[in-house]
Amino acid sequence: MQSSIQIRFLFIAFFALSLASCKKKGCTNYYASNYSAEAKKDDGSCNIGTVPQVRGEKTNGILDTIVIVNGTESNFDLSYWYLGYEHDGITDLYTYQFTNNFFLGSEQAFKVPYSYFEIEPDPTTMIYLLDPTGLIRDKWPN
Repeated sequence: MQSSIQIRFLFIAFFALSLASCKKKGCTNYYASNYSAEAKKDDGSCNIGTVPQVRGEKTNGILDTIVIVNGTESNFDLSYWYLGYEHDGITDLYTYQFTNNFFLGSEQAFKVPYSYFEIEPDPTTMIYLLDPTGLIRDKWPN
């Protein structure tokens, strides 16, 4: 009887440990350029870029927000930078321009509702972050 209890305990312990190791690994730092919303366990691979990054966020599985994240260690001046898009054969790289003196603090995020672009989100839509000279500095999805 006692060996039966020990076997059950070992089986339960093994099962619990195997579930714990099934967590998806990746970068869990929201402000890193390679952040993964699906990652449940940080694997040490996070990259902190030198300029802010652009990404999309979903609510209930629907893309509804464009996010600019600053993972750098200092405030970043986004004055006169642009957000743009490419969607359904139309490209508008200058849809949204940040105002003068628009600073994004270290490890801060700025969110723009996807509806601002007046387009329906779909898997082929690209969102761009451009510097004041028009150079594309980041895009999403990568």
